[in-house]
Amino acid sequence: MSIQQRRLAKGWTQDELALRSGISARTIQRVESGQSVGSETLKCLAAVFETSVKHTENTESVTFNESEKSAIKYGQSLLQTPKKGESDPSTRIEREAIDYGKSLLSKLKQKKSRLTSQLSGTANSLLGSTSLHILANYYQPLIGV
Repeated sequence: MSIQQRRLAKGWTQDELALRSGISARTIQRVESGQSVGSETLKCLAAVFETSVKHTENTESVTFNESEKSAIKYGQSLLQTPKKGESDPSTRIEREAIDYGKSLLSKLKQKKSRLTSQLSGTANSLLGSTSLHILANYYQPLIGV
C-alpha cells in the first residue's frame, strides 16, 4: 500500500500527515509523487502509520534499529490508555494531557465533518441557484421576457 493510500485510508490531508509525522507538507507531496526522499523521512512515515514500511513508492528499503523500534513502541504505548490492571508509563499529568489532546482531536474531527457537510450543502444550493440563474439569463431573450 502506498503512502498516499495509507494517508487517504486514515482520512488525512497532506497537511495533517505532515503535522503528525514532523515532515513538511512539501516532502509529503514529493513522497506521494514518487520522488526520491531520505530514509529518515520514510522512517517517520512508517512510525506514523505504525508499520515497518519495507517498500514504498520509492522502492527504498526502510529498516529500524532496535532503539528506533523501542522508541516507536514506547511512543505508541504512551498514546494507549492502559487496560485495567496494567501500569501506566505516564504520570497522571502526562495522561491527562494525552487524554485532553485526544479529546480535542476528536472534537476537531467532528467539527470538520459538520463543516464539510454544511459546505457541501451550501455548494449544492449555490450550484442549483447559479444553474437557475444561468438558465434564466439564457432563456430570457428567447422567450421575450
